Amino acid sequence: MDAGNAKDYAAIRDIKESKWGHMLDNLESLAKAGVPNLGTSFIVTRENYRGIETAAVAAFNAGARYFRVGAFYNPAMQDYYTPGLLALVTEQIEMAKIATSGPSEDFVLDQFTKRVEYMARTPDHSFCGYQYLNAYIGGDLKVYRCCEYAYNDHGFVGDLNNQTFREFMYSFEVDQKYICFDATKCTTCPFHTKNELLEFMTRDNIDSLHPEFP
Repeated sequence: MDAGNAKDYAAIRDIKESKWGHMLDNLESLAKAGVPNLGTSFIVTRENYRGIETAAVAAFNAGARYFRVGAFYNPAMQDYYTPGLLALVTEQIEMAKIATSGPSEDFVLDQFTKRVEYMARTPDHSFCGYQYLNAYIGGDLKVYRCCEYAYNDHGFVGDLNNQTFREFMYSFEVDQKYICFDATKCTTCPFHTKNELLEFMTRDNIDSLHPEFP
């Protein structure tokens, strides 16, 4: 969503303000159709943070199951969010939680706080398990290993302009791109904890780490 009203939505997307209503109508239609785990997200910027609460309420009323708040990964990284801005964003997230409290106490998923912390961390291990679990298909019909490195050579793994997704998935060339990928070449990673867990689960000596569960 990335906005809390039609004016901001139009400015961010460079589209007509009427598209805000269309987006909410589409979200409601999907919810009524019974799409499981239907949710939306809000990437916080200096221009849109004031709309977090209203966007969460709009998503809640449209029937979404969750509203994820994330950080904007940009060249300035952690410095993009000043201490004052961080405090205001935190306040907005708490207000959003209160405004949407109901059957699901965790409707608002705060991934913003941790993602800002991760901006200062460079991956210290070459293994990236996250890339195997998600396929990010861009508007250019190219496939990237994650959202952080979409639309650049570091994240590029395949092109669907000249092949089907099935052909992409079973391609030897693509398989090698995943296997040979070195995560230490990433300047930052939003998925530290996920990769730490995946790396732990795929260790050859995992049994020896838990002798109480042979």
